[in-house]
Amino acid sequence: MSRKQALQFTAFFWVVNSVLLWINGLGYSLQGSFFAFNEFSLLTKTKLIIYFLFSYISQLSLLAALPCLLLLPIALLFPKKWFVLPLAIIAFLLLLILFNIDIYCFNQYRFHFEGIMFTMLFNWQVNEVFALSWLELSFFVCLIIIIAIIEIFLAIKILRYCQNGNISLTKFLCFVLTVWFATLISLFFISQTIAKPNLFRIFKASVRSLPLYDRTLVLFLNHQFSYFKLQQAGDGFLLQPSQASFDLNYPLNPLQCTPPKKPMNLVIILIDAWRFNTLTSAIM
Repeated sequence: MSRKQALQFTAFFWVVNSVLLWINGLGYSLQGSFFAFNEFSLLTKTKLIIYFLFSYISQLSLLAALPCLLLLPIALLFPKKWFVLPLAIIAFLLLLILFNIDIYCFNQYRFHFEGIMFTMLFNWQVNEVFALSWLELSFFVCLIIIIAIIEIFLAIKILRYCQNGNISLTKFLCFVLTVWFATLISLFFISQTIAKPNLFRIFKASVRSLPLYDRTLVLFLNHQFSYFKLQQAGDGFLLQPSQASFDLNYPLNPLQCTPPKKPMNLVIILIDAWRFNTLTSAIM
């Protein structure tokens, strides 16, 4: 493998894995998104949809580029097929595994797999949060095997194209320009709302399902907008859906009850969000 072929392989493997992340990212739940609020005008909703779509494309493509930080120097300095190919497969496989863990974490708890979650993981406290059944574990293992097979197949296919000279530089440049254009449009929309805290909060909330979005946004915004300031943006504003102000209309009829002559001695225990693995015979 020549240095040129190694660089071409790395670049097009990034393109393919960007598309895989776009497809995988559809697993993020959009419940409670901006579509639930009727207070927005049609123009604002249209802007939010455009902003979300372009942010989705650019952010996941940038995430897919993280393994390239390792692969590009190796492709330049040590372009050996037996080394670059397995390393690329392992790097992108780990990325997709973490990405799917993040999808599960966000859909379950509405926060991403970062920061305190990594601390808990390395301190062997992950079972305090992730209590998976054998069915979920089996599904996740099967998912890893499927992703690994896909990565191996795509890596070998792309390598053959690179060695045969069938790689189109024009297509790669078109993809890079698309990602760059999506990034610029996304930054344009968010920059227009910085001076309006309430609107800025709404736009930022619309992309909260995208992992590491705030940390990426800090790199492109003015230095005064630190990560923590972005987290606090618009906290003084509360947006409620219009249906929350409707009358409850309950009960439909007056409540009627007759107390028993001999009251029963009952103790009602209410448990909220009790994990399945704690319902053991010893506790019950």
